[in-house]
Amino acid sequence: MNLAQALSDAMACFCALARSESVGECWDRDSALEGLSVGAVVSHVCIQTGWSETVVTRPGPVDHPVVTAGIWFADVRPGPGYDPDVHQGVVQQSVQLATRGHQSVTDKLDRVTGRLRDRLTGAELDRLVGLEPVDQHAVTLRDFVRTRIVEFVVHADDLAASVGVAEA
Repeated sequence: MNLAQALSDAMACFCALARSESVGECWDRDSALEGLSVGAVVSHVCIQTGWSETVVTRPGPVDHPVVTAGIWFADVRPGPGYDPDVHQGVVQQSVQLATRGHQSVTDKLDRVTGRLRDRLTGAELDRLVGLEPVDQHAVTLRDFVRTRIVEFVVHADDLAASVGVAEA
């Protein structure tokens, strides 16, 4: 299995869970993630997938320092490189999108995951992609796809725990 297929599978798993009746019924309830409702978790993944599509489709950076996925992930998690303003902005956008409701957000999620899947078909995984506006670094597309797999798997687990279903 290649990375694009692994991401496609992770997206399909998350989308199926997000679309489930259990998630719809719990949409406005607190999730397993502090400060986010179940709907805001789905909305967060939807927003991140839209950003991922942008990252994948724009030309690579010219002047950004290149880092590995591990170093980048360390910078976007609480620690020395962590920017709480960026995190709070992501939370606020997720909460706002969730107000559109289960059907609207999952319809949008289906559209953005489909477009990302299409964009990755045949993509050159060794090319560099910039991570702005989240970060001023570059990673290989291969590493970026790996981070997106983690995003979908981790948040599928968050959703499953939040609505009381077996892990996705």
